[in-house]
Amino acid sequence: MEIPMFAITSKYSGFTLIELLLVVSLSAILLAIGVPNLSAFVQNSRVRASAYELHSAVATARSEALRRRARVALCTSTNATSSDPSCVGASQDWSQGWLIFTSDDNGFNAATDLLLGVGTGSGTGLSIRTNATAGGAFAFRGDGTLDSAAGAVRLALCDGRGGTHGVQIDLSTLGSSTSWSGSSGPSVNCNDPA
Repeated sequence: MEIPMFAITSKYSGFTLIELLLVVSLSAILLAIGVPNLSAFVQNSRVRASAYELHSAVATARSEALRRRARVALCTSTNATSSDPSCVGASQDWSQGWLIFTSDDNGFNAATDLLLGVGTGSGTGLSIRTNATAGGAFAFRGDGTLDSAAGAVRLALCDGRGGTHGVQIDLSTLGSSTSWSGSSGPSVNCNDPA
């Protein structure tokens, strides 16, 4: 008698109930560990992306001041993307957006000032606040130094988790900027960065 080359060794194939329960249990454990970490990763990424956008705006303003040898200001704005943008005033809240423009003062006037850029703000759930020195506006002189008689400017970006997960951008009177995270150093003061 000849043995066929492709013989089926078992007449049943598939998973047993125990194997299926084991896979489902392991999947549940991995999800329970991974989902909270993924949520924190997304929140941290959102704060850092907004901090990068604001830090980039500050660097743009300083480089434009140096390039043009003229005073370039940044101000907070609630209508930065409109056809007729304006500065808010002395508000320390920069969450809704900002303007970058050439100006002899800290207010934007479309008739006399050149608008160089706009920022859309941080989106929902994030706050951007400046210290009292900056208030609603600050500027760089044509030599790249900060035009602030009151001293250094600080900006804090935070979400609902508070200063431990926030990012702070510090501008020295010489115009240089540094940033640090509350998770790698002291907690960021989200209301009045110091």
